Amino acid sequence: MFEVLLSSVLVFEVLSSAVLMLEVLLSVVLVLGVLSFAVLVLEVMMSVVLLLEVLLSVVLVLEVMMSVVLMLEVLLSVVLVFVVLSSAVLMLEVLLSVVLVLGVLSFAVLVLEVMMSVVLLSAVLSSAVLMSEVLLSVVLVFLVLSSAVLMLEVLLSVVQLLEVLSSMVLMSKVPL
Repeated sequence: MFEVLLSSVLVFEVLSSAVLMLEVLLSVVLVLGVLSFAVLVLEVMMSVVLLLEVLLSVVLVLEVMMSVVLMLEVLLSVVLVFVVLSSAVLMLEVLLSVVLVLGVLSFAVLVLEVMMSVVLLSAVLSSAVLMSEVLLSVVLVFLVLSSAVLMLEVLLSVVQLLEVLSSMVLMSKVPL
């Protein structure tokens, strides 16, 4: 009778330790889930920061365009004053051709700057997508490994329970 009580106490201790191990593993899984969510939030914040940087570069390009427009307006007013004061039609044509060349060159430079900003934006977005895919694959591998470890621990607890049950069976077969 005492041996049966002792074996039942052992079985209860094994089961309580298995429950405790499962609770610990569940808390670890919850912590890992919270950490992965934090990583995802950080990635979203980094993409927002990159988008804000791109928007700032666009604003800077627009400011440069406004300064170029203001300079062109000043140049045009100077040219108009010179045309009013001068009587040489040839000088007026020369100045207008210079202004047109400057406008074409500034437009070409502006187009090149816009194309460079678009290329930089596409490179940044592609690198962000690649990094997010790599991080997701790492998280998936970690989840698979943690589930495998959990299954091994469950199998070990089952083996220990079977050992306890077999010892109980052997003890029940021994005559008193």
